Amino acid sequence: MKAGMHALFSVLMLIGFFVMVLVELAVTVVLAIWLIAVGPGVLALKVTAPLFVAIVGGVGWALWKAIRAKNEAMPGVIVTPDQAPQLWAEVRRLAEGVGTRAPDELRIVPEVNAAVSEHTRLLGLIPGRRYLYLGLPVLQALNVDQLRAVLAHELGHYSAAHVRLGAVAYRGRIAMEGAISRIGKWNVAGWPIRLYARAYLLVDNAVSRRQELEADAAAVRLAGRQAAVAALTEIAVVDMAYGFYLNRYVSPGAELGLLPDDVFAGFGELLAARQDEIAPPRRRPPACERRRPSGRPARAGTPTRRWPCASPRSTRCPRVCPATTAAAPPTWSPTCRR
Repeated sequence: MKAGMHALFSVLMLIGFFVMVLVELAVTVVLAIWLIAVGPGVLALKVTAPLFVAIVGGVGWALWKAIRAKNEAMPGVIVTPDQAPQLWAEVRRLAEGVGTRAPDELRIVPEVNAAVSEHTRLLGLIPGRRYLYLGLPVLQALNVDQLRAVLAHELGHYSAAHVRLGAVAYRGRIAMEGAISRIGKWNVAGWPIRLYARAYLLVDNAVSRRQELEADAAAVRLAGRQAAVAALTEIAVVDMAYGFYLNRYVSPGAELGLLPDDVFAGFGELLAARQDEIAPPRRRPPACERRRPSGRPARAGTPTRRWPCASPRSTRCPRVCPATTAAAPPTWSPTCRR
């Protein structure tokens, strides 16, 4: 089954979550009516009031929070085609290579990350404005072939329509997580909701894994298998180095109100000066951790496709991706290592 079908099934499960909540509400109403008919009204109130509070209060509040979640672009420095014509030309060439529309806006962000988003309408049926985000540390550390693989991977999410339903799924997850957090652990109404949420997360995780492998195939096809695998490893290593740099050199000064004149220039100097220390992790990339790059929490209201963890995909990619032709020669020269 294609990742797009998996994503559709995931959204249908989100719809099923709210259907289940409505069924719970109906059952609670029937139970209250039956208890009033066979016993004192006080008994009906004591039994059903906690259920009503959990279902209406918990789920209703979570749904309202999800509806109000804003689909905003991540903050970053906008780079126009006039400012970086060669970079934009490469992005458009790769977009054509994966058979999709190029992003409308490219932003440089201050983290070890690459991501895409699309602000669609009508549950993803109407295409919207597309955003591509590139982390400045990524541009500093990766060579041209590796960066091409990263770009092809992200654009591969567009070509497979992975981001079309992103906003819907994002709001659904907010509602589901919010409902679970507001319903007491021992409230009977919360038991089926928690079980359903676990089942949904299993499906959603499977969807994410499949989507990443499909995007990896696009990276291999356009940048070459060696560059794609090297990019997966290098991003993990750069993430580790950037986290070390922030924690060791930037954060202590920031607590005193002191920052380097150019934070990212300092990171580039660290990469150049500590190549001997960075080399071993390249041979043994860090294990996957359930966190965003450099340990920073995700920003609410941003349902983007983010650069995934390197492990275990760097070992699976040579097996699951098709054979490729040689990567095209570089057509642009960003600030990175060859």
